[in-house]
Amino acid sequence: MADLERRLREWQAAGLITAEQAEAIAAFEAQAERRRVSLRNLLIYLGAFFILTGLCLTVANLDIAKLWEAMPPWSLVLAPPRLSDGLR
Repeated sequence: MADLERRLREWQAAGLITAEQAEAIAAFEAQAERRRVSLRNLLIYLGAFFILTGLCLTVANLDIAKLWEAMPPWSLVLAPPRLSDGLR
């Protein structure tokens, strides 16, 4: 952004653009800069997407009924009554 400001000052000094035009260009570029997605953010979003997808697929492949049956009886004390009523 500093390079753009330097160039705008040069153009204004050379009479190519007016002060109002320089301000308009700087405002437009500032808005465009805020809308851009950086590579860092893109990689973070993609990484989070793939991690969540992997977790969802892992949980979807778990056989919850077998896990529940494999639990020792004493551990059912920790489960809420509504969960443990119809499963044993």
